[in-house]
Amino acid sequence: MALLPPYTFQPLGKYDEHWHADEVHAYIMEGETDFFDAKSGNRTQVKAGDKILIPAKVVLAEGAVKERVVYILALPKPLPREEFLAMHESTELSV
Repeated sequence: MALLPPYTFQPLGKYDEHWHADEVHAYIMEGETDFFDAKSGNRTQVKAGDKILIPAKVVLAEGAVKERVVYILALPKPLPREEFLAMHESTELSV
């Protein structure tokens, strides 16, 4: 498992649906938001102290960020930050 330096999402109305090529473990250090799972249609609220696991190639979207949200991210294998944080559009997903 590889840990990345803390990552900060700044206030924004909402993020577009996207997916990541690798599984993501996120620990929310500060703030609150929600995650939308496009397949189930469910929104999961998260706040400081919560840990979430996002499987690879799941189409999702972070909800509105009213105040900054800080995450610690862990990946199953070391990847350069720019490669991991690449947000693939939901239309690009081929399983």
